[in-house]
Amino acid sequence: MKITVAGVGYVGLSLATLFAQNHEVKAVTTTPAKAEKLDQFISPIQDDEIERFFAEAKAGERTQAHYNYR
Repeated sequence: MKITVAGVGYVGLSLATLFAQNHEVKAVTTTPAKAEKLDQFISPIQDDEIERFFAEAKAGERTQAHYNYR
């Protein structure tokens, strides 16, 4: 399933990360600084689970994680 999430604050990023575990996710933000961080798999918010997920996705351990934050 393809899912789009608007906003990458605490709620939007949490939902996008949760959905990305089993679906293709596109998260949209109007904040260029957040988009740049997310493109590098760096969470703009402090959350242990999101940071763990990003580390696994960056390392290729989560092949189903598709991020496009633009």
